[in-house]
Amino acid sequence: MTEPLTTFNVSHVDEVTVIFLKPLDFLQREVITRTQEELLEFLKQQGPQKLVINFKDVAGISSEFIGTLLRARDYVMAVDGQMRLSNMNDNIHTAFCVTNLKDRIFPIDATMPRAIDALHGIESS
Repeated sequence: MTEPLTTFNVSHVDEVTVIFLKPLDFLQREVITRTQEELLEFLKQQGPQKLVINFKDVAGISSEFIGTLLRARDYVMAVDGQMRLSNMNDNIHTAFCVTNLKDRIFPIDATMPRAIDALHGIESS
């Protein structure tokens, strides 16, 4: 990607790629579309095997944004990778629980270090 990312920042912890979503309104179609384009292009180019998406700065999401996450998961799974979500506020976490996506589709961890440990196969207490 030649242009700077506008919807998230990327960091690496060992072999784990961590995406930090920026504090944007993930209820707005324009933001969701831009995030989907940037995220899928990033995943296509980088092909991370271990991915954590950090929601620390996100106040809310829409069902359309969950669709973006499902597409991202498909990209990660296509390279035999693993993806986890972390640092969700109660409202976002509840949305994943109510839609039966928590654990069944998206493993969700309370903190980023727990998500990284889980990808390393380390049990956190």
